[in-house]
Amino acid sequence: ELCAMADPEWAEHEKIVQDDGPLPLCTIAYSEEFIEAHDRFRFVCANKEYSKRALALTERIFELNSASYTAWWFRRRCLEALGSDLKAELEFVAGWAMDSPKNYQVWAHRRWLAERTSTFQAEADFCQSMLDDDAKNFNSWAHRQFCVKHFNEWGAEAEFAHRMIKRDLRNNSAWAYLWWVRRNQPGTSFGPEERAKEREYAIEQLKMAPHNEAASNYLIAVWRAGADGEGDTEVEEAAAAMLSSVEDNRFALHLMALLAERQGKREEATAFLSKCQASDPIRKLYWQWRVDGHELARPSTAWQ
Repeated sequence: ELCAMADPEWAEHEKIVQDDGPLPLCTIAYSEEFIEAHDRFRFVCANKEYSKRALALTERIFELNSASYTAWWFRRRCLEALGSDLKAELEFVAGWAMDSPKNYQVWAHRRWLAERTSTFQAEADFCQSMLDDDAKNFNSWAHRQFCVKHFNEWGAEAEFAHRMIKRDLRNNSAWAYLWWVRRNQPGTSFGPEERAKEREYAIEQLKMAPHNEAASNYLIAVWRAGADGEGDTEVEEAAAAMLSSVEDNRFALHLMALLAERQGKREEATAFLSKCQASDPIRKLYWQWRVDGHELARPSTAWQ
């Protein structure tokens, strides 16, 4: 089957057998098809043969192991040497992304192509199609981030994040993306006015879903990015409202603990943290660590 793919046909000697050493401890039981394809692949790699048959061979390698980063790298060398149609390659890799959506090598190949032959809209549409299938696919979000920076297309990204959050209020990937946009968009300072809007947005989402950890973490990040005292009243009122409906809401209790810590009220903070420990027994040791006096660090440039 492999030889039928090749043009011209492979000669018998055009292979390099895998060297497992003189006394292999435990050899892997590869199939004959796998051995044949990879023996041929080692041959073209060693001889730097960037030919049509070598390009076709990479496809066979992917069918056997789509995570072969060496094969994806070698395919790029072949595409360059042959002057291949990279638009067609976008379609090729899109198929692999649909088949293997969390394959890092596939997404790295897509990124390489995006830099050379695609547009922001094309990549945004592709990412959307992938997110429609899995709204928390890390690779899709990371690829969109890359494309936003590469094509310098920031204008609609906050709105995009809002749309994804509206679909699923608990989509932590969308909340993290919104934070990334707000902290990195060129021409914006993320100053007091911007932070106030973001606190208001997070609080509104928490009113709809008080146990939403993603919205709670976003509120904490925005709030703690400001100066001491900034937003304290809003956060306290939001937490109190959450506790009025569910008195052991750990997210609201945590907000109150952070507020007390910020205001130097250590005993009050400890009381709220102890309540967190009772309402969230799975993280009992973490809350005890906090009770023992370990505070969370403020957001820094590292968060960007």
